Amino acid sequence: MGHNRLGRLKLTRRWREVVALLDAPSAAVDAVASAVAEAADMRFRELGNAPALNYAFWVLARITWAARSDSFLKELNWLGVRDSPDASALGLISGTAQHVRSEVSRHPDQDDFTEIVTLAVTRSLTETVGREGPGLFSSTAEDARRAFATYSTPAKFAELTRLFFADVMARSLRAFVDRELSNHTGPDRAVKTSGDGADFLDALDLHTRQGARIVEEFSGSWYSLHNWESSGDISLDESGRFVSQAMRKLRAELKRGAESD
Repeated sequence: MGHNRLGRLKLTRRWREVVALLDAPSAAVDAVASAVAEAADMRFRELGNAPALNYAFWVLARITWAARSDSFLKELNWLGVRDSPDASALGLISGTAQHVRSEVSRHPDQDDFTEIVTLAVTRSLTETVGREGPGLFSSTAEDARRAFATYSTPAKFAELTRLFFADVMARSLRAFVDRELSNHTGPDRAVKTSGDGADFLDALDLHTRQGARIVEEFSGSWYSLHNWESSGDISLDESGRFVSQAMRKLRAELKRGAESD
């Protein structure tokens, strides 16, 4: 998994607070999730301006809008996504993921984040086909186009945005926790077995994905406005401003979740 390349989080006071929660007789997942968010806050602050995250989101915005066109594959070629030799949905999604990975890996300082955003894009596009198409493994490239086009409305793009950012945040938060979890597992601790640890990580993942709903509140209107203003030609600068705002809201939402416990 790409998150193994994130490096080790320094033992700041905030991280020690996370560790203390894991060692407690009972640990509230929301509180732990918020403490992790505090420990990772600087990292997420950096991601708000990360070219990798911005590019991946920009590709999603451009693909959904391009799916409205009969020249969809030509539009993908313009973006840098090559045609699938077998004209399948899986081939198209794989080609998109490869393109995103190639582009974001051009930023050396983003190398530790490349796999996370690539996997988030892959999951987002895969779920659109899974929900709207006849079935992922039997879907053609045209089935994928129709599925992507379904997500080109403001309401549906808002759902896609939530899915994408939720996946990015969940993978990033999990990366901070799973490296330490085995050090805090035992019969006298909150995480008593490796199975409990898996349950804990699943709960943390769910908490994070629920928090990502905050981006739905403004992403649909942003998508509609900027596509209307640019005739579907949303720029990287425009998407970058959205990503920065979305990350600020997500960071605040994760913190707020624990403060209300």
